[in-house]
Order: sequence, then structure tokens, then C-alpha cells
Amino acid sequence: MRTKTVTYGRFIVRDKTTWAAYGLLTVYTFFLALIGPLLPPLRAELNLSYVAGALHTSAFAAGVILSGLLGESAVERFGRRRAAQLALGGISIGILLIARAPSAAVSIGGSAMMGLVGTLILIVVPAVLAERHGEARSMAFTEANILSYLGALAAPLAVWGVVSMATWRTIFVPAWAMLIITVWAVWAVPFPVGPAAASVDRSRLPKAFWAFWLLITLSVATEFCLVVWSPSYLESVFGLSRDRAAVAVMAFPVGIIAGRVVGAFALTRLSDEQVVLPSLAIAFCGFLLFWSATHAGAAVAGLLVTGLGVANLFPVSLALAIGRAGSATGLATARSSLATGVALIAAPLMLGGLADQAGIRGAFALVPLLLIAGGAALVLGQRMSIPST
Repeated sequence: MRTKTVTYGRFIVRDKTTWAAYGLLTVYTFFLALIGPLLPPLRAELNLSYVAGALHTSAFAAGVILSGLLGESAVERFGRRRAAQLALGGISIGILLIARAPSAAVSIGGSAMMGLVGTLILIVVPAVLAERHGEARSMAFTEANILSYLGALAAPLAVWGVVSMATWRTIFVPAWAMLIITVWAVWAVPFPVGPAAASVDRSRLPKAFWAFWLLITLSVATEFCLVVWSPSYLESVFGLSRDRAAVAVMAFPVGIIAGRVVGAFALTRLSDEQVVLPSLAIAFCGFLLFWSATHAGAAVAGLLVTGLGVANLFPVSLALAIGRAGSATGLATARSSLATGVALIAAPLMLGGLADQAGIRGAFALVPLLLIAGGAALVLGQRMSIPST
């Protein structure tokens, strides 16, 4: 079945395929966010070092990278709907391996499984939404990412719930229940494919795509630098306790959710490029407030403003990249997930390495450089784009 656009101008019609795609992305993000809260009890029970704990997220990111390189072939072979079902199956096996792991090797393998197979969702969902919603794909991506971020916020609550009632190892019970419900909900939903790409399109993406691919990488890198290291920054610079710092940094995801809600409305009136540049500026100003703050309250306010700016960078840059790919949507979404994996591995490690050398405050100089580079990538992508005729 070929896809049919269900978009009118810059407005979208949310049919069952759209809602299924939103749900799949939310489930994927929930399980990605589940790894972090599971690490403290897992490390304590298996007596793991911090390095061994960090290998779980690195293994997930490595799986994302491999999926970005190889996943398009799997989607072509099995079809989009079966690939999504396979992704849910891979996630279910991965979380079971983590929950029942007798050693770090097994739990790290479970994380890699979730990243490798589960990331097929990141190839299927953007392709379906892009083809289904045409010029309004950025709005569809933004809505999908609003819901997926709610899934990320639910992950630590789920871990807290199972730990308070039983043990962290029982997390696979509600996790499997969620996956079974998702499989049932999307089992019969059609995920039609778009027009076939010519062989030249399938093997090579235009230069403009790669400029926006760089923007995706820089956007995700900025977000994860702040997600991973802002609690440590507040502890080190302002002397907050670990618990207070963990609560304070919630300002960042709150800002992201609010920013994406605003972005969804803005995209009905503005072009994608008109949203990205102000977003970069807001993120830059918010980060300067966070970085230059002399007391914790101002730093938290800076995190909130930074979240507002960062919010729409990923979904809109993804829309810009896919928009330059022509009919090679599947290849473009696969390579875009590769950008996410590269950023997940490289950026937090780079900032951590700088912190060891220059201190956490000095290391955060990386973030404004990422945002400035993002602006350059946007300009480069615009110049490389061929205007529509």
C-alpha cells in the first residue's frame, strides 16, 4: 500500500496511522529513558563501577549507530509494520535481559539489543510521518516529540514505583505489559510506503541533507550534554545536594515540553527555517544565563529558557533533513537515527573529558560552541538547498 498525504497546508489530520506512530515513538523514548534510573540499583546489586554502569548507555548508543547504518535494509526486507513489531520484540528481550541479568555482560547486552533492534522505530516513524504529512511533517515530528518526552518523564516514576513496591528486577512486568498493549494497538494499523526511490537516490543523499544531518547531531548533542551533566554542574558550582540538583534540573525537560507545545502552534504559521534560528538564539541566551549565574535560582531559570530553545531543534532539523532527501525517505530516516547515536556517545563523553581537565564550569563552554555550529549548519543547509520550482 502506498502512502496518502493527510495534510492540508500546514495543518495535519491525525489518523490512526499518525497516532500509532506517535505511540511507537513514545514507547521507544520511555525505554531509552528507563536505563538511567535502573543503573543505581543495578550497579548496587551487581557491584559495578561507574564505568561499567556507563557502558549500558554506550551500548545502547552503539546499537543506535549500527541500526542507523543497517536498519534501512531491515525495514525494506520486512516492511514498516513488521519492522516496528520486530523493534518492540527487541525491546522486550532487551529489558528482560537487563532485569534478570546475573552479570554486567548480560545487562549491557540487553541495552545493546534495545538500541540495535528498538531503533528500527526511529527509522519507521519519521518516514511514515514525513510521507503522511508532507509539508507539515515538522509539526507532526514536534507533536510526536511532545508525547515521547512525556514517556521519558514517566520512566523514572515507573522505576520508583516498582522499587517501592517490590524490587527493580520486577520492572519487566509493567514494561512487558506496556509492550503487549502497544503491539495489540498497532498490529493492524497500516504503515504504507511512499514512492519508490530511484537507485541514485537510494545510494546517495544530497549535500543539503548532510548539512541538516549535522544540525540534528549538534542539536541532540546539546540536549544530552545538559541532560547528563547539568545535575553535576549544580552540585559542583552551587553546592546543591544530589536530591535537590535532581529536582532542579527538571526545569530543562519542562522547558522542552513547553517549547514544543509553542512550536507546534508556531509551525502552522512559520516555515521550518524561521523556527530553527530563533530557537538557537533562545537556547544560546538561556544557556548564558545558566552558565553565568551566581546563584542556583538563576541557573535553574537559565535551564528552563535553554529547554524552551532546544525544544524544537531536533524535530524541525529532522524535518529539514528529510525534506531534502527527495523520495529516499527511508534512507534519510536511517541516517538521521545515526546522527542521534553519534551525539549520544560523543557529546557527554567529550564534556566529561573536558571536565576532568578544566572543571565542570569550564567544560560547559562546549555547549555554546555546539549551538553556534548549529547556526552555521543551518545556513550551510539553506545555501545548499535547491529552491523548488
